[in-house]
Amino acid sequence: MATKQETITINGSMADISIARKTSKSGSMSWTIPTLPDNAVIISTKLTAQCTLNMTLGSGTYTVNGISYSSSSSISIDLGTSLVSSVAVTAKGANIFSYGTLSASNIVYSVTYQYEEKADPPIITIQSQDRSKISSVSGYDRCTVAFTADQALSYWEARATIQGVTPTHGVGLLVESGTLNSGETGYVYVDDDELTNGDIEYTVSIFGQNADGVWSDE
Repeated sequence: MATKQETITINGSMADISIARKTSKSGSMSWTIPTLPDNAVIISTKLTAQCTLNMTLGSGTYTVNGISYSSSSSISIDLGTSLVSSVAVTAKGANIFSYGTLSASNIVYSVTYQYEEKADPPIITIQSQDRSKISSVSGYDRCTVAFTADQALSYWEARATIQGVTPTHGVGLLVESGTLNSGETGYVYVDDDELTNGDIEYTVSIFGQNADGVWSDE
């Protein structure tokens, strides 16, 4: 597995805030929280935006996430290492004669994170099977299955399970195991005397694990 670092950006929005006198008006810049890999570790988050303070009369001030501004500004705020979906914005006039509007555009929330990239699980393909029924009669007591994989397998196993048991690696009777190099064909030999649960139907499944430890059924 390899460690990767990526940055994802999400556009946000904010409704204009009307400024009238010294009354503080509240709003927020908001966005959708991004979906990250399950094993992501957040390195940093940041908000950037263009804030425009358009005063018809007098002057005003505004705050974004607790940081104060007194004029139109391109802002860039570090929001730490936790995901948030909004930041608070307030605006007010400097005196009783102040009127105007605060608007915001180009709102972008960015998240930089690291994660362990998981390798794709191996894909195992059955190439041939010489019989579907075996018995204790000589000549009919073995089934041979040939298989290939799209990756080299550091370990593979063939497991026999009975009805009611969900096939998966590590579950059931171990029939055969080994390793498989890239481009090779593997063989599983299922013998009648290996199947110890009597004259019933078995499911024989092959599972492989690649060099990164990922199983084919994961």
